[in-house]
Amino acid sequence: MDANSTPMSIRKLPNELERVIFLDAAISRPANIPALILVAWRVKHWVEPLLYHIVCLSRIGAPMEGYPRFTIEVMLRAIQRKPASFFHDNVQHLCLNSGSTAQQAAILTACTGVTNLCIPNHSLESHLDAIDAMAPCRLMFLHDLSVSFGHSMFRNITHLSVEDVGNTRDEGSWAADLHLIPNLTHFSFYLDNISRELGPPIAACPRLQCIVMHCYNNLEMMHVEEIEQAWLSNDIRFVMIRWDRHDFFGDWQRGAATGQDFWVLAEASIAAKRASDLHPRMPKFSSLRLTAARVSDCVPTAMTGKQ
Repeated sequence: MDANSTPMSIRKLPNELERVIFLDAAISRPANIPALILVAWRVKHWVEPLLYHIVCLSRIGAPMEGYPRFTIEVMLRAIQRKPASFFHDNVQHLCLNSGSTAQQAAILTACTGVTNLCIPNHSLESHLDAIDAMAPCRLMFLHDLSVSFGHSMFRNITHLSVEDVGNTRDEGSWAADLHLIPNLTHFSFYLDNISRELGPPIAACPRLQCIVMHCYNNLEMMHVEEIEQAWLSNDIRFVMIRWDRHDFFGDWQRGAATGQDFWVLAEASIAAKRASDLHPRMPKFSSLRLTAARVSDCVPTAMTGKQ
């Protein structure tokens, strides 16, 4: 009997081996999951949850290579069709940069298991209850200072990134409130204006291990000398990272998928500065340029603490 005449029941792979093959295919290229779902019901059951592991809803930029494009409409239809537990269990990383306030609320309410939340151009004031229930560990958002850092939604935050702060309330005041976040170890921020009032209260936050200031264009880099003199130039935890705004979502997706994001670059710089303590002439101030290749090169350094 040749191979072509072998009964299907004999040629069929064991279910567990078949499952491993499809899961490997889905993990290696999530963009192919919609096609894999069509193979069979059992395959759909195995791989569909992986499709929603990282959800980036943004009108800006393209998805990272190998990852699917989501839209608000597609996500809302899926939420209506599936049980609430599906999105709680499977959506771990969520970037929400499109849709109305009501649409955003529906998505945040469904995705209560998210640990890494990015709402870069929106205030949190309209979504306090949903994010409080979610209790993410990583949060990136537009901080209009209407929400106190003492709010319970920040209780699990270890990595916090805020955008465009310092123009609506006394800057020293919000910086001093960082200590209200009980588990905060990493803090990054972007400011339109340089202020000498921010450095001391940020430095005084006892649990911070990494402090990053973002600069998005060459004009802002003209202030490097002022930052070096007036800010945290003697604080080994302080790093300034330069990047283009169009790199923002790529960096977030890369971090969600691989753990390789701007935090890795900053941690590697800090590790190098700590290693240089025996060499006083090495400046403590760091000004770095963010690129995907540079972040990737820093991964072993950040993990081992060696340069």
